[in-house]
This record gives sequence, C-alpha cells and structure tokens, in this order.
Amino acid sequence: MATVNRSATVIRRAASEIAASRLLEDYASVDGVVALAHGTGCGMANSGWGFDILDRVLWGHAIHPNVGATVFVGLGCEVMQIAGMQSHSGTAGTDRFHALTIQDTGGTRATIDAIKTHVALLHGA
Repeated sequence: MATVNRSATVIRRAASEIAASRLLEDYASVDGVVALAHGTGCGMANSGWGFDILDRVLWGHAIHPNVGATVFVGLGCEVMQIAGMQSHSGTAGTDRFHALTIQDTGGTRATIDAIKTHVALLHGA
C-alpha cells in the first residue's frame, strides 16, 4: 500500500512481479496481492479533513478482513508517514503491518525486491 503517490510505481511493479512469479499459488487461502495507490500524501497538510480522510482510507484497507497483511511503502519524506499509519495498531497486529521507505531501502529496485521478500516471508515461501 502506497502512503504517498511517489511510491505507486514501486508497489504496482512489485505486485506485478509477485503475480508473474506464481509465488503464492500454493496457498489456497491467498487470492493474490493488490497494489493500492492514490494521488496524494506528499505535499498535503499534516492535519485537517484531507489528511484525516486519507489516513482513514489507508488504514481501512489495511484492516479489512480480507487482507492478510499489509506492506506500507512510502518515499520517506512525505507528510503521510508510515509511523503514523502503524500507530493505529499499537502493539496488536504487528505481524500484519509492515513498512518500507524507498529512501531507506535504497531506491526503486531495492524496494521492489524488499516487498517481494516480505511477501515471501509472510507466506513461508
């Protein structure tokens, strides 16, 4: 899940590569992966209705009963910070919510590969 529009390409590419790899085909309870992107998160106000709505929508997707786990992916310098998203869960559900930033991971390709590794580890592949 992208926390900022600048990570949309990364999550879409990772989802595409995971689907092409057939990584999850042995898991009957997993239908696949979904890349959820949006067009904001960076140059927005850090409070107010726009921030609150994006925060609520992203978190709502993450905790949906049909979602087994979420990998939040940010650029690293955006207003919609991953730590804020993860704070919703407190200490509960930490095995379901994971985070990466493109800046800390080392760029686009490294982040795509890290997402794929997270998904493989989550499903014991």
